[in-house]
Amino acid sequence: MPNLMSAAEPGGPSIYVNGIAIYFSPWDFSLMFLRGLPSEGAVERSDTGELRFNASYRVAQSVVMSPQHAKAMLAALAENIELYEAEHGSIPTVAPSTTGQPEGSSSTVSGVDDEVS
Repeated sequence: MPNLMSAAEPGGPSIYVNGIAIYFSPWDFSLMFLRGLPSEGAVERSDTGELRFNASYRVAQSVVMSPQHAKAMLAALAENIELYEAEHGSIPTVAPSTTGQPEGSSSTVSGVDDEVS
């Protein structure tokens, strides 16, 4: 595969995110990359005795793309995850949680406070 990217400019933006909210409509996908920050009472014990980490999320970056670009990104990400796991072993999965969504769109949110399976 030819290299279609050139090196980023020195000092270009780079961010760390640990959650994502995805919204879509018939015309586009909106990806809100989130950074989970510990909130007041960040660690609490549930009724079942399990410790739970609470975070408040802030949007670190938002990206909007066509459904075709979203599907191409999914394929590229899946291919790279396979390569990563072949080299480093299986990545534990995190079950996404869903939230209410605006009328005419759908969404999924996944982040640091979801249970690891």
